[in-house]
Amino acid sequence: MRSGKEFVELLDEYLKSKGLTRRQFCNLTDIPESTIGTWKSKNVMPSVELVAKVAKFINVSLDWLVYGEIDEIDNHIINDTDYKLFLEFKQDFSLFLEYKKLKKNILQGNL
Repeated sequence: MRSGKEFVELLDEYLKSKGLTRRQFCNLTDIPESTIGTWKSKNVMPSVELVAKVAKFINVSLDWLVYGEIDEIDNHIINDTDYKLFLEFKQDFSLFLEYKKLKKNILQGNL
């Protein structure tokens, strides 16, 4: 399980990668900035409600955010290699669907 300090460092790293400040994050999520400081200084994990807000904001699972583990997806993907392959498949399939849509539009003269 992550410590409060690790949790905040992960959050700060994510915010930095998105070009957001902690203050902006707090305004968007209604989490007081002082609360985040407390998580780090006292090394405590936030309440489940606040962890859920953070997980939703950065688009990760609660399990990963709290424990640093990837949860199973559709009960088939159980390790990092499978997860990476799943993500590649998902991306390839999305591109395939876009290709089909584009082809249909071209054949119908909609472009």
